[in-house]
Parts: sequence; C-alpha cells; structure tokens
Amino acid sequence: MTPKDADKRLPKPVIIETRIDSNPVRTLIDSGSMADFMSTTLADQLKVKRITLATPLPLQLAVKGSRSKINVVAAVRFQ
Repeated sequence: MTPKDADKRLPKPVIIETRIDSNPVRTLIDSGSMADFMSTTLADQLKVKRITLATPLPLQLAVKGSRSKINVVAAVRFQ
C-alpha cells in the first residue's frame, strides 16, 4: 500500500430496511447489478415459494474469473 492509497475513501454500501410480507429485512442497494438476489437462508426463514430451474443460468460475479449458477428463482414484493 502506498501513502496515496491510504488516503482513499471507499464508498459506504447503501443498506436500507425493506419489508417482504411485512417482515423487516436489510436490503443492499447495488445500482450496478443486473438482477436482484436473496440468500437461501432468508428465503427459508420467510418461507418464500421457489421454483427450481430445469437448466441453471450462468452467473458472472464481479470478481474476475468468479462464476456461479442460478438454480432457483423466486418472486417477492418489497415494501
């Protein structure tokens, strides 16, 4: 790390409280994302109906070379 790097300020993530079916949840706002994601843990806790995809969708993550797959989809309404 150079002295110049030490002076850089990283932007703070934008996290807001929203509701899914009247349950409060913390939501990360990512203006650069092309899709919305929820952890399987949260989906389990909220008993969100999920549909398993016949063919998983490829997912390119922001970290160079990082890839994953989307195996399940769900639809929820944020308030």
